[in-house]
Amino acid sequence: MKVLLINPPYAIERYMGRHLARVGWVMPPMGLLYVAGGLEQAGIAVEVYDAQADGRSLEEVLRSSAPDVVGITCTTALVTSGLHAASLVKKHDPRIPVVVGGVHPTVRPDEILGDPSVDLAVRGEGERTMVEVVEALAAGRSLEGVEGVSYCDGDRVIHNPPRRLERNPDNLPWPARHLVPMHVYKMSPDWSVRRPFDLVFTTFGCPFRCMFCAAQTVSGGSYRRRSIGSVMAELDDVVARYGIRSLLLGDDSFASSRDHAMELCEAYVSRGYHRRIPWFVSTRVDSVDREILQAMKRAGCGLVSFGIESGVQRLLDRIGKKITLEQSVRAVRLAKEAGLRVRATFILGIPGETHDESLETIRFSRTLPVDQVRFALATPFPGTDLWRIAEEEGTLKVDDWMNLSLMGGYRQGQLAWVPKGRDADELKRLQRRANLGFFLHPRAMLEYLTRIRTPADVAEYALGAWELVRASMLRERAG
Repeated sequence: MKVLLINPPYAIERYMGRHLARVGWVMPPMGLLYVAGGLEQAGIAVEVYDAQADGRSLEEVLRSSAPDVVGITCTTALVTSGLHAASLVKKHDPRIPVVVGGVHPTVRPDEILGDPSVDLAVRGEGERTMVEVVEALAAGRSLEGVEGVSYCDGDRVIHNPPRRLERNPDNLPWPARHLVPMHVYKMSPDWSVRRPFDLVFTTFGCPFRCMFCAAQTVSGGSYRRRSIGSVMAELDDVVARYGIRSLLLGDDSFASSRDHAMELCEAYVSRGYHRRIPWFVSTRVDSVDREILQAMKRAGCGLVSFGIESGVQRLLDRIGKKITLEQSVRAVRLAKEAGLRVRATFILGIPGETHDESLETIRFSRTLPVDQVRFALATPFPGTDLWRIAEEEGTLKVDDWMNLSLMGGYRQGQLAWVPKGRDADELKRLQRRANLGFFLHPRAMLEYLTRIRTPADVAEYALGAWELVRASMLRERAG
């Protein structure tokens, strides 16, 4: 059996607007690469087609690959393009089984299986499940005993029991990076991540339950740590193979285990990576203290991103963030004192938020000595508590999954959801105003100037600034 795994095209202009799309990110499909690694480990031939990084059409790839099974990854933003890819597979050869996995099929398998081009859905982590699916298909066996699979039996949808998570993540395969063009991936300019870069996970899952995040639904609240030896062995491999110049740690919440984070910093220094490969990480303001931030700086951390979310304590409590404004202020101050660059993310349009409270969050952001910000709009993705609230309000309008965009203020058309008491055009203006206001501040401009090392940096930052200004000056209505 030969398996073709597909990362479908991402209509980034529809998600972020035509201007921000020009400076948007293209990330390696790590979930798909983990699945590919599992298939290779089981001795199954596999090819990965990343439509976001590969210049070939899917039709070309299907002809050259001649797969026996096709797997398609599908986040909510990729539902439309993922199902279109499934239809192209069936048009090419209707006998090919099409398997769809990822976050969206995990939380809405019945919807995915309602598409005639989809044969089965994989729920949750797919490394072991996909191997068992392919082995069952190859042997002509029923899928009845395969955990984590949903499929149709006539008019009935069968949901097999969920697959238990791998308790020891060291047992998971490494991502099969060699199957994609790692050199083409990029981050947006605000991260200042030098290419080529790579993405490595040191932990999986998140122990917290924020209203806007589906991590609890997908991973059941588990938080699993890889051994530092396993992490560093993988890092040694990617450094040798790809000559990376920077590293993203993909953990949902770095330093939730303090000892684990400290051990990682020590191992990074012991290999000398702190001198030549800066790393970038996202974490919570209540997961850090002075000692760990100083250790991160010594280990070459280039930037720490805090999810601060709001400048109003009532709203932080509303979304289940379980942090205080004082903790945010302290974490940013300690990070800056340690010499780290700091990025902060905020959300506008939280349920119950007023216009004045949106302005209060914007003002609060400007009191913090951060180097980068991102203001997003509250977006009710399936599997989150925010989705449930939006459904209960009866204000959810999802005729197109691409309308579920954190950057809805920069794109044409309606927002998928506007909380009661708010106006879509008002929220769009606030998002553009908040982001642009920060980047036009002299402090932010100076921070960008200090990052310039090469002519390529000048071009990248100039383009980013120009497109942000153009996007922020749009007068497009919500529709």
